[in-house]
Amino acid sequence: MYMRESKSSSIKESEKILNSIYGKGRKLYVKDIMSKDLITLHIDSKLSVADELVHQRAINHVPIVDDDDKLIGLITSKDIIRETCQTQTHRTNCVREELKDKISVGEIMRGGLITIKDGTLITKAAKIMVEENVGCLPVVSNNGLLLGILTEKDFVSLVSRGIN
Repeated sequence: MYMRESKSSSIKESEKILNSIYGKGRKLYVKDIMSKDLITLHIDSKLSVADELVHQRAINHVPIVDDDDKLIGLITSKDIIRETCQTQTHRTNCVREELKDKISVGEIMRGGLITIKDGTLITKAAKIMVEENVGCLPVVSNNGLLLGILTEKDFVSLVSRGIN
C-alpha cells in the first residue's frame, strides 16, 4: 500500500537528499539548475507550431513572450492536447486537429503565472512547486524579462548528476 507523504515532509526529505549528494551547507540557486536554452513563442503563434515544438524537442512547457521578451503566459503539452483532442488519454482521438492552424497560443495560454527569480534557493523553488502544484516556474528578471525556466526535469537532472 502506498501512503502519500505530507508536502512538508517530502520537501524536508528532498533537502536531506540534496545535502547528502552535494554537501551540507552548500547553497544551490535556481540559476544553477534552470534551463536557459529556451524555446519561446509569441502570442500570435499558431497552435500547430507549439505542437510541433513540443514533440520535436520533447518539452512540456513553452513560455509565451511579447516583442520585448517579457513573459506574458505559458502553454503546456496538456493544453495543446486538451484543445485539440476529444480525450486526453488517446492522441489518436484528436478530432480537432485541423484547428491547430487556426488557433493562436494566445487564445489558450495560461496567464497570471507564478514566477521566480534566479537568485532563489532551489529548496524554496521546490517548495513553491509542490505547494502550488505546478510543473515549472518561469524565471524572470525584476523587469519581467524571461531568463529561464525551472522544471521538474531540472530537479531530476540535478539528483542524477549528484548520484553519478
